[in-house]
Amino acid sequence: MLKHMQRMKKWYFLQILLAILTLFASLGGLFLSDLYSDSDSIIAQAIGQDWVTAFFVIPLFILGLVKSKGGSIHGTIIVIGCQLYLVYSYLLYIFMGNYNMFFLLYTQIVAISFYSLLKFCYNLDFEKLKSNIDPNMPFKMLGWYQILIALTFYFLWMQEILNSLILNYFPAIDMEDQKTIIAMDLCFLLPLIISSAIKVLKRNIIGIFLSGVILIKGITLGLAVICMGIFEYTMNQATFNITWYIFIGITAICTIMIVYYFKHIHPIPK
Repeated sequence: MLKHMQRMKKWYFLQILLAILTLFASLGGLFLSDLYSDSDSIIAQAIGQDWVTAFFVIPLFILGLVKSKGGSIHGTIIVIGCQLYLVYSYLLYIFMGNYNMFFLLYTQIVAISFYSLLKFCYNLDFEKLKSNIDPNMPFKMLGWYQILIALTFYFLWMQEILNSLILNYFPAIDMEDQKTIIAMDLCFLLPLIISSAIKVLKRNIIGIFLSGVILIKGITLGLAVICMGIFEYTMNQATFNITWYIFIGITAICTIMIVYYFKHIHPIPK
């Protein structure tokens, strides 16, 4: 699945370091009571995300890493999906949270995740991947589902923006925090999803690969948002809003679709 496997060995060691740093950061968030000095709502969200990162994303990342090292296409897609989750999530820690003792740790998690992601993508053997794609893969379903996700969040974020501009209405959470999420989605994540959708509808191999990565990202981020909402509710900081229920649906559908997706990618012969 990856070209130049010998050259990639040091990158696998770097991923082990990434897993250790991320586990340390997430467990620190859970057990260091004075780490977060933000609003109660942000603290509840951070704790919820730390739970998902420590006990779901890191084990999933390590599993993907082991399988990827053995040449598994599935493992490589899991690894890159988890790296995309770490880049997105820890950028939010950097920009939304107050400065704390883990700030430099967050920057290194983002840096290692981002450049490792680029390295993995650069070394992907797309021709080998193409030969292992089942022609009966549900390309249209993958493409239109991603378009539906993107349009849903374009609608939600444009509603927030227009409410604040026209009606002078600001969301209940701090607008600066909301602005960070909206900006990252509108500038990076949603265009990536749209691009992936268009390419997979054309049966382009890059779009097929990106679709799997985005499904993994949808599962990991979806679980994080669900857990954030639960912690906010138990700490009396928020009620379950429409966005929370949307993420439950997205997580469930992404989980079902990744199973079907992997069934249509054949293992590389030894």
